[in-house]
Amino acid sequence: MEVERLDHNLGKIHDVAITSFRISRFELDGKTLHGTPEILTIPGSAFRKEGLGKDVTDKFLSGLPGIQKEGCDGIITSARFILHRAHTHTRTVCLEFFGQVREAVPAIVEIKSYLESHPAALLAGLEHLDERYLKAVGYATKSVAAPGPRWCW
Repeated sequence: MEVERLDHNLGKIHDVAITSFRISRFELDGKTLHGTPEILTIPGSAFRKEGLGKDVTDKFLSGLPGIQKEGCDGIITSARFILHRAHTHTRTVCLEFFGQVREAVPAIVEIKSYLESHPAALLAGLEHLDERYLKAVGYATKSVAAPGPRWCW
């Protein structure tokens, strides 16, 4: 199977109104086309949750095969990447929240609102790193806060 994004905007997928993919299936030889390629059309907004960034509620990305999100298995055997020129200036900020995640949400919303009011600042990522991930990468907290649940965005 080959999944090809059509009319690529060479930018973020959620910045376009509609995204289209051609899904081609092949015989066991990997060359002979099996049936007619399918065109799958998905709203760009389906890839991000409005105002929050990442949307992990649609785990199967509206039926797009092999491109599932976190927590789902997919096998990608080859890929092509578009490399963009590095930004002239970058700054990374790591915020750690201890306790319940609901206590962190107001700060995250405020940060997102601040960035939206400063269009020259680009948010490259906003990730939740759970305890298992932090342990896997050997991350040690810089805080002296009491032990307990930790959320790093």
